Amino acid sequence: MEEIREVAKAYYVNLTKQQQEKAQDDFKNMKMENNKSMSLNDFLDFVLQDNYPKSVACSLFKDLDVNDDGSLDFDEFITLFYLYQSKRLLYCRGCETFLNGLYFTCIKCFDSTNNSYDLCSLCYRKKNIQHDHGDAVFLDNYALLRRNIKRSSETAVDPVQVEKDENEGQYVSELSDHQENIATEADLDDSNYQVHVFHTVLR
Repeated sequence: MEEIREVAKAYYVNLTKQQQEKAQDDFKNMKMENNKSMSLNDFLDFVLQDNYPKSVACSLFKDLDVNDDGSLDFDEFITLFYLYQSKRLLYCRGCETFLNGLYFTCIKCFDSTNNSYDLCSLCYRKKNIQHDHGDAVFLDNYALLRRNIKRSSETAVDPVQVEKDENEGQYVSELSDHQENIATEADLDDSNYQVHVFHTVLR
C-alpha cells in the first residue's frame, strides 16, 4: 500500500490547480459525519455502491488510515481518490483481499465485460478459482498491458495508406478481412501469449 500511496501523491502534486480543486471538492462534498474527515461508515457508503465486498472494504480502510485514528483526512483520501479514478479498487475473487500489487485477470472477462475476474498470485498458483469460464486464460496485469499494446499496434490503420487507396469500397473490404484475421488469431494468441510470457520470464 505504501507504494500506491506514493504514486497517488505524485499524481496529485502534478495535477493542474483545477484538478486539485476538484479532488478537494469531492472530499468536501461527501456526506461525512463530522465534515472534516471520512469515517468508516462514510467510506463504506461510498465504496459499497459498486458492490464491493464489505470485508475487503473494511480491510482497505485500515490500510488507508495511516495514523490509525479511525478516519481518513484529505491526505489519506488522496490515495482513495487515485484508486477510484484509476479504477484500481480491485480485489481477489479467491480470498477476497484488496489487490495492491501484481495480480492475474481472466482475459475473456476483461475483453467482454465491465466486471473483471481477478486473482492474487497465491490464489492463482493454488488454483483457488471458482469461475464460469472453464477454459479461462489468465495473464498478470503487466503482461496484459503488453498484450493490449501489441493488439492496438496490430489493428492500427495507417492514415497515409488510407489516403492513397482510391477505391474506398475495396479498402473497407480489405480492412474487414484484416480485422477478422486478427480477431481469429487473437483468440488463439491468448494461450500462446501466456506461454510466451512465462518462457520469457524463465530466460
